[in-house]
Amino acid sequence: ERAADDAPVTALRYGSFATASDRWGAGVETIDGALGLDATGQGVQSLALALDAGGAPHVVYLKGGGAARRAFHRARGAQGWSAPTQLDDGVSYANNQKAWHPNLAFDPTGRLLVAWQRGSFNTDNDGTIFTRVRAANGSWGAPVNV
Repeated sequence: ERAADDAPVTALRYGSFATASDRWGAGVETIDGALGLDATGQGVQSLALALDAGGAPHVVYLKGGGAARRAFHRARGAQGWSAPTQLDDGVSYANNQKAWHPNLAFDPTGRLLVAWQRGSFNTDNDGTIFTRVRAANGSWGAPVNV
């Protein structure tokens, strides 16, 4: 959600769509209502969503403005959306570096692999890709610089 074109992104919303009936589900849920994400412009991927083997949605997304932008994960269960997990805790950022381009995938054993980039902007050539794995039991490993 943003107030206008090129305005900061303030909230992340979730709605479901039934392809069988070609209809949107009833209601929209707020995943995170306090993003504070600066206006990122064209071509910036700020979230990714995937369903686990049980059909539960998982989202990785960016939160925070300017150099404070970081990567987070949440999943939707029977009680609603989980508390946010900061994926890049323990990763150091310098100067104008921030998180970019979060992504996620599940492997056949149910592990969740997330990835994001740490870097400055466009031609600064300081981008580094990090990954983090969540085991099928829900425990997170440490961030890894790949």
